[in-house]
Amino acid sequence: MAPLNIIIVGAGIAGPAAAIGLAGNGHRVTIYERSTTGQEVGYAFRITPNSDRCLKHLGIDTVVGGAVAANRARIFNSHGELIREANENTDPEMAKKATSVFAYRPQLVKQLMDAARSSGVQIETGVKVTSVDVDNTSLTLDSGATVSADLIIGADGVHSAIRSIINIVYPVDHGKLFNVTICHPAHLSDKEADQEQDNATATSYNHKVSFETVRDVHKGWDPRAIRLLELADPEGFRIWQLMDMDELPRCSRNYTALLGDACHPVLPHSFSGASMAIEDAITLSEFLERDVERKEIPGLLKLCEDVRKPRVARLRERARQTAEGTGVEGRAEYMQFLAGHDAVQFAKERLAEYKRERSQMRTGKQTQL
Repeated sequence: MAPLNIIIVGAGIAGPAAAIGLAGNGHRVTIYERSTTGQEVGYAFRITPNSDRCLKHLGIDTVVGGAVAANRARIFNSHGELIREANENTDPEMAKKATSVFAYRPQLVKQLMDAARSSGVQIETGVKVTSVDVDNTSLTLDSGATVSADLIIGADGVHSAIRSIINIVYPVDHGKLFNVTICHPAHLSDKEADQEQDNATATSYNHKVSFETVRDVHKGWDPRAIRLLELADPEGFRIWQLMDMDELPRCSRNYTALLGDACHPVLPHSFSGASMAIEDAITLSEFLERDVERKEIPGLLKLCEDVRKPRVARLRERARQTAEGTGVEGRAEYMQFLAGHDAVQFAKERLAEYKRERSQMRTGKQTQL
């Protein structure tokens, strides 16, 4: 069976993760990334065991890349009062299979990109996609060139060009960096936010904000929190809008599909944004096996949607509740739902079920004839 020719637009987390899995299945994969360097500017975030399990399946060890084990988390309010604390990675045997860690996004992306290159993935940076022909499965680039594929994957983030076209605080870096992320009402920093050129810039992780604005936003906070801010490089503060999106009617069309934030951006309050991108990538790569035929792709993309949508919907709603301060109840149950999920095994089971159903349908048609 001839391998598929697959184009992925976007080199964040979902794109290279999917590329590694698909290349491992023998498919030819090319990534197009609009940034000229292919290097991320970003933040640190939590990788829960469900996504760490997926990354290990791809051969990615986040701790080797600089992530720090999230063995204990303590939550304080703005006055410095302890709200709750939780211990994680308490089972040594389970921790070997999947660990909760704090990771620095640029480092994880670099690990994924390096692994993708090692898997034979071709990566083109400084390339912008200007149009997509869904019916003919082709892209037009800003150079004027047109490239065709068996499958196009849009993994180009919350402001996905592909989507619009197809109409569908913790240590990181081996403990050398300390990440501080603080959410605040938008009106408190409107003056600097007004300087943004467009929404895409507003959600970029590279927009600088002055220390004076940061200090004013957090006036009256616990002195220890203010001291943390004062220790930071004044040029190192960044600001961006938090965004999510209601469920799309569909995340695929013919031979074109969306992954990660391009399909379902979620608020960061449920530790699930990057996790969902990684699970998307794993699920799709498990479905597109080595011997898959091109004609099977639309059905498998639909299966991927059916598998992913219910889980993402629950996580999206939980993130919204937590952002509003109403998501405290049932935390243990939620964390088990999030972290206990094995996306690889679940995808294998659903694919086997899908194949059985297809086989039974074909047998039934033959019997009727």
